[in-house]
Amino acid sequence: MIDIKKCPYCSSQNRSLIAEQTHEDKYLALVDKELNQKRRFLYKCEQCDFIYRSPMVSEEEARVLYSKYRSFEFRKITPSDYFDKMTAIPESESETYAKAKYIKENIQNIHSILDIGCGGGIFLYQLNKIFPNSYILGLEPNSDYAKMVRDKMNIDVVEDFYKEDNIEKIFDLTVSTDVIEHIHDLDIFWKATINNIHKGKYLFLEIPSIDNFEHLDISHDVFESPHLYFFDKEHIIEFGIKYGFELISDKKVVNREVYKDWYIFKKIV
Repeated sequence: MIDIKKCPYCSSQNRSLIAEQTHEDKYLALVDKELNQKRRFLYKCEQCDFIYRSPMVSEEEARVLYSKYRSFEFRKITPSDYFDKMTAIPESESETYAKAKYIKENIQNIHSILDIGCGGGIFLYQLNKIFPNSYILGLEPNSDYAKMVRDKMNIDVVEDFYKEDNIEKIFDLTVSTDVIEHIHDLDIFWKATINNIHKGKYLFLEIPSIDNFEHLDISHDVFESPHLYFFDKEHIIEFGIKYGFELISDKKVVNREVYKDWYIFKKIV
């Protein structure tokens, strides 16, 4: 694990302590159970209000974590069974269907969709119902889940993490749910979107909200080691502007007590 001495967003060293995490973090145990013996903290930057953890898992440790993150040994469910379970949920009760519906209500003329970190393909399944004539592509580094999505949905899935030049096509809609808060390099995601979204088309983000700090105990899963950062709305808007996007819609939602922020951006350059 690596100690973070300054804010990853603005480089300020002025920070306030939000919480110390002393509970057993099941994700750290996937890397090395001894890591739970380290003192772990969440900080808020005094200059820009960005929230980050220190120490945080290194990129090498994160690769180990994610290699086991979706395994049967950890999840206790096969990729196929997970897909069947989640897609059997009625639309009126489905969180992923609600996301797809929100997108449909705010944008039009979608003929191609990229899902970054598509996991079990549940969001793609719902988007395919909402935009039935669109070409869809998944990006998922876990081979078992990528293969399952190919088999279940008969679509292409690229087995990789999202970065520049690993997706050649350009899309009308790129979606990313619970991804950017896991990425060490704050800019790498946004740099990739420049080449993967048509001008005038859309990016949808779902991220854990900083409101969770007001409502949940610090031992809650949402605060554990895979989540490196917590973005405020202003941080997300600033990233969008920096890379040629404007915010056209946002919404705060609560699913199973966890607060999430939804953002829809339009590419303007």
